[in-house]
Amino acid sequence: MTGWHAKRFEFEPEWDNDAEVSIAELEFKENDTPEEVQAKLRLLEIYNKRLDERARRQEFILEHGLLNVRKMQGLERKRMAGERERYAQMRVFARYQPPGSHEGLVEGLLVEGRLRMRIAELQAHRAAGRRTMTEIEDAEIEAAAEAKRKASKGQSATDDAAPNPSSTSALGGYRSTASALNVWRQRRGVGLDISGLPGVDKLTTREAELCANARLLPAHYLSLKDVMMRDAEVHGHISKSDVSALF
Repeated sequence: MTGWHAKRFEFEPEWDNDAEVSIAELEFKENDTPEEVQAKLRLLEIYNKRLDERARRQEFILEHGLLNVRKMQGLERKRMAGERERYAQMRVFARYQPPGSHEGLVEGLLVEGRLRMRIAELQAHRAAGRRTMTEIEDAEIEAAAEAKRKASKGQSATDDAAPNPSSTSALGGYRSTASALNVWRQRRGVGLDISGLPGVDKLTTREAELCANARLLPAHYLSLKDVMMRDAEVHGHISKSDVSALF
């Protein structure tokens, strides 16, 4: 936002910068008729409304922190391609919300869109006969590898075998909505709700917290734990780097 003079607390030029022109030569005279007085008062009323709108716009810019151009540009660059488009579409509604609420609203809409696309993907996987997350992950990995092979040959990768109703451009280049959702959850620090999932009853309290924070399914954790226990039994110990490699 350019043209802001902090010491004067105003923009140069201001919004509706020619508002003063309409009353620049306005003058009340003793011989004015009642009709002329009413007309001049009406001009002043219109001018005051224009000043109110100018003040409202200035207040909006200051409250929403739009003067910090570098900060706004930095946030814009961090967003995925589809998110930038949605933010641009929803920007017009920021005027109806208090500062901070608009960001939460738009982010909620983005998450809703990703969830809807992911649900559609999972339904398509189920229709294809896949019933477990392992089968779905294998299919998506295979589809990603196939897309990479086609891209290396200069072919279009839009007709992948695995169902993917969302475009990668809308997901900011992520392979699937699952990837986009995981990035969002990690960025927001949202833990996984593992209550009711298979194997959760076999976890200790600390193990349950680990699975939730690391967004790891209890069944996968138990499998990894079994591998680590067997490896430690064979070699007598297991290093931290070996554990990190498994995760």
